[in-house]
Amino acid sequence: MTVRTLTTRELNRALLGRQLLLGREALPVSEVIGRLAGLQAQVPDAPYVGLWSRLPDFRPDELARMVATGRAVRLTLMRGTIHLVTVEDCLTMQPLFHPMIVRRMSTTQHGKDLGQVALRDVVAEGQRLLGERSMSRIELGTLLAQRWPGVPPASLGFVATAASPTLQVPPRGVWRQASGPVWAPIETFVGRRLADPLPIADLIRRYLAAFGPASVADIGRWSGLTGLGPVVRQLRPELRVFRGPTGTELFDIEDGRFPDPETAAPPRFLGEYDNVLLSHADRSRIMAVQELPGIPGGYGASEGTVLIDGMLGAIWTVDRDDGTIGMTVTPYESLSPDDERAVAVEGEALLRFIDPMASGFTVRFAAAGRPYNPWAAAGRRRRGQP
Repeated sequence: MTVRTLTTRELNRALLGRQLLLGREALPVSEVIGRLAGLQAQVPDAPYVGLWSRLPDFRPDELARMVATGRAVRLTLMRGTIHLVTVEDCLTMQPLFHPMIVRRMSTTQHGKDLGQVALRDVVAEGQRLLGERSMSRIELGTLLAQRWPGVPPASLGFVATAASPTLQVPPRGVWRQASGPVWAPIETFVGRRLADPLPIADLIRRYLAAFGPASVADIGRWSGLTGLGPVVRQLRPELRVFRGPTGTELFDIEDGRFPDPETAAPPRFLGEYDNVLLSHADRSRIMAVQELPGIPGGYGASEGTVLIDGMLGAIWTVDRDDGTIGMTVTPYESLSPDDERAVAVEGEALLRFIDPMASGFTVRFAAAGRPYNPWAAAGRRRRGQP
């Protein structure tokens, strides 16, 4: 049987369609979070921008109520990073990703700082203490250091939360409520027991529905899991098989979305570290280069990236002055007049979402050029590259 080779454009439009970035769709917030298999939430307010770009008339209080009431929760999952998921997904996804997170933790400096102290003992004691009251990593680490005085408190607090079934409690993650991360055991906070782990085959199906067609390496990059090849081979009879532009074997669910590749892709503003940019080993379907811009953390809704004609094409930053709110858009390459107008309209709409009470809204364009990425530059220096 001849296997069809997909173009970069086809892959791009398939990804955008599945991510609700071609056209906003009127869906419940909880359904979208589940459909996308969670939202990257390392920066607390970033998911709000992501949902605004995907849903018509999205209001931040819709998600804020879900976070405040525990119907959507923030915890360490895919790639060992913080994601926002529904509570139902939390109860099955955390047990699936937990072994991977523990393995990764043992190789970090925090894990190495434990020395001869058993990680499982630190986790068990951390769970006991957090069961009494929620606390920050600094607070928890200070208490744990009373038992293990030879280990840095920061490492104890980090390991005890990252390598255990914990989550970040509100108001962290509630729109525009600046709050440091405070941790609690999942079962204590949600009042429900963790379930059996989500089967890896089901996780792969959900990933493909949201990000496919994709290779085994792509699934591994998104999830952080290893040993996925045998599972994909077992699923192969039910999957569609394609080739990518470079010949890589790609897999997809039978009814995966395939918009017309000529479908227009309007500008879309993304928050910090949106999963659409992070979830493939080969990012060429969404980025002309494999290197992401360096975007510092914070609470979110202040910096991000812009998709132009479906591809990563600019960064945006917000500034405030005397009651007004403004945005600077820095494109990677010079924009056509039509693209600049469309980006300006979408950018002003985002500003009105971020601060509807501002007295003025301004979108400015900086000179085109790739922004300096201090993290990537440091990595190149470590590898001896220019």
